[in-house]
Amino acid sequence: MSSFHFDHVVLKPEEQIGRHSQPTWELDYIIRGRGIKEIGNAAPMPFQEGEVVLLHPNIEHVWHFDHLPTIENITVTFTDEWLANVVSDFPEIQMIRDSLLRLPVAVTLKGQMHSKVADYLKSMITQSSQMRLLTLFQIMLLISESDDYQTIATSANETLTEQRIRQMDIFIRCNFARSITLDNIATHVGMNRSSLCSLCKRATGQTITQRLTAVRIAQAKHLLSSTDRSIKEVCYDAGYNDLPHFSRVFRREVGVSPKEYRSTYPVPASSVSPK
Repeated sequence: MSSFHFDHVVLKPEEQIGRHSQPTWELDYIIRGRGIKEIGNAAPMPFQEGEVVLLHPNIEHVWHFDHLPTIENITVTFTDEWLANVVSDFPEIQMIRDSLLRLPVAVTLKGQMHSKVADYLKSMITQSSQMRLLTLFQIMLLISESDDYQTIATSANETLTEQRIRQMDIFIRCNFARSITLDNIATHVGMNRSSLCSLCKRATGQTITQRLTAVRIAQAKHLLSSTDRSIKEVCYDAGYNDLPHFSRVFRREVGVSPKEYRSTYPVPASSVSPK
């Protein structure tokens, strides 16, 4: 099973998929073709051969191609959950993920970054799946280190409540491994603590603490099921600084202890370090 999806297609314009959204990041490169694109809340606008576009998850979009015998494009998709899991294994990737999350929901790459990313995408056509993964990381690093892009769409169609909940969730996903407080989160969103707590409960049916706990426990489950880190290390990596407290929260949320949960996902003996 691939951790991301690479697709290089040559097809007739009418075979292109209609307006849709998907729960993944999407990087599109139009190798051959032109027409009108509709993305998110933006007005329809033209696109040309060679355009490279990066979309956040769940952004509606469609490409209306002019009549040509065939069109050609490359699409790379990956989930935010996968990217978060990569960060848990390689903390050096955190900066890349944070930068991607701060981008507008749809951008067109420009200048030197566009040329380099386009070249990388074309090179992936003949690469093995392992090499494509390395190339994808190179692409994400390039994008994270540059501001050479044009905004296509923003989240302007969000209500103020939706915007604040999204800002809160992004802050939680980016900082859950640290010792963050409700005041930290409220300051980031630009509200006082009591107002944000009330807003979150009213809008989501959950408290901020419950949303933070869900992210931390999901991270702990990932580490327990896919790594040989000790339970104490998993506790700290998931943002807890007290092992008994972590164990109590984990059992409450999952129904079993961290040790019992790990026993259902045995790590090969050769890779297990002493606990």
